[in-house]
Amino acid sequence: PAYLRRYPFAMVRLEPGSDQIALCYDSEWAGFSEEKGEALFGADGEPTEFLLNAKNFLESFEQEVERTRMACEELMALDLLQDMRFDATLPSGEKLEVDGFLALDEKKYAELADEHVLRLHRNGLLSLLEMHRLSMNNMSRLATRHDTQA
Repeated sequence: PAYLRRYPFAMVRLEPGSDQIALCYDSEWAGFSEEKGEALFGADGEPTEFLLNAKNFLESFEQEVERTRMACEELMALDLLQDMRFDATLPSGEKLEVDGFLALDEKKYAELADEHVLRLHRNGLLSLLEMHRLSMNNMSRLATRHDTQA
């Protein structure tokens, strides 16, 4: 949801590997208007509160993207992720197939050495892994719920 909510704005690195970033926007987006809506810049040429809020949101978003990248690197280094596929037959008889995602390898997770478990705990990943496990257990329930609502 945050990825979608940030649109039509985005942060872009000015050079690969650089810490310099720029706030960009899709100037062709139909939601932009020169006659109505929120101004991006004030009469003085300075960013408005609206634009500053967008910038702050994007900076937080980029920090979370970086945290996610680092977490994935850690999980990949520990070889805890595996390709997954989810298949369900809904009560209506409709088949639901979802693939192309990674999930926790439960066997490798259970066999993880104590020092790795402690490191995952200290860097906050252990609780995220437990939330992931709970989420995965809810996939069938969500599919059934989706079918009921449809």
